[in-house]
Amino acid sequence: MEQILTILIADDNPSDRILLKAILSQFGHNVISAVDGQDAIDKFDPHTIQLVCLDIKMPHKDGWEAALEIQPIAGDVFVPIIFLSGVTDPIALSNCLRIGGIDFISKPYSPALITAKLNAIVRLLVMQKTLE
Repeated sequence: MEQILTILIADDNPSDRILLKAILSQFGHNVISAVDGQDAIDKFDPHTIQLVCLDIKMPHKDGWEAALEIQPIAGDVFVPIIFLSGVTDPIALSNCLRIGGIDFISKPYSPALITAKLNAIVRLLVMQKTLE
């Protein structure tokens, strides 16, 4: 059930952004990079992007603020949001889910975990397309 996704990643840390882009690209996904939350909002297009990955802590707009602005832009199009963070606080992580994220990926990144989560998201997207 391989599907190539166009994924928007937003992380203000260049090394984390480059590493995640490399991991996702290695699996054949198309990656659009954003340097902060506002850049992610500006680059988001629900007709071309199937997944959004947002770092929680970023300048200009953090991941939570960006998610809250991206969701109305997506409208009726299902575009999952995953949060990225080195944060381990359970309240902060539960906030990611409360505001509409479907999951979070902890830093440092684990390619095996990212692969498993992407496969689960692909299954969700296929199921959603089937229901349409």
